[in-house]
Amino acid sequence: MASIGPVIVGVEDDEPTHVLSQAAGFASDFGVELVCAHVDTGRYPVEEHEDGSVTSMPLDPEIPDIRDEVVSPELEAFVRDALKDWSVPLRFVALAGDTAQSLGELAERLDARAIVVGTRRPGFRAGLEKFFTGSVAVRLAHRQKRPVIVIPVEPRAESAPWEFEG
Repeated sequence: MASIGPVIVGVEDDEPTHVLSQAAGFASDFGVELVCAHVDTGRYPVEEHEDGSVTSMPLDPEIPDIRDEVVSPELEAFVRDALKDWSVPLRFVALAGDTAQSLGELAERLDARAIVVGTRRPGFRAGLEKFFTGSVAVRLAHRQKRPVIVIPVEPRAESAPWEFEG
């Protein structure tokens, strides 16, 4: 039996608007809510709430700062503006920890229909991050029972159309 829950999209401060639009399109096609999830990778969850959000602690043990995660007003405004032409219900959820694991756990808690993520932008920082943490899309695809929809961000011009850079 297919999930009937929301479509989840991972959002960042510099999320390309076409990734958000594609996610909204899937949510609209499925007739479900779009859950915009931001993951703070500098913190880890200590408590999960029914709505999918978490209470977290910083990775640095010198900072005893327990708090409920919230999506910044700037990020929420950016996403709402990018999706102003879409008539899908939006919800924002703030998470903490490993991005792939956090999105996967949220999808399980909310019985998500699908998870949408964008690919990384090409460049040194993206390559270094991929080397240390691996691709979020690939890790989700290998550890999920739900569909993972990967939206290309900036295809590399020198790549042949059949080359996969996950």
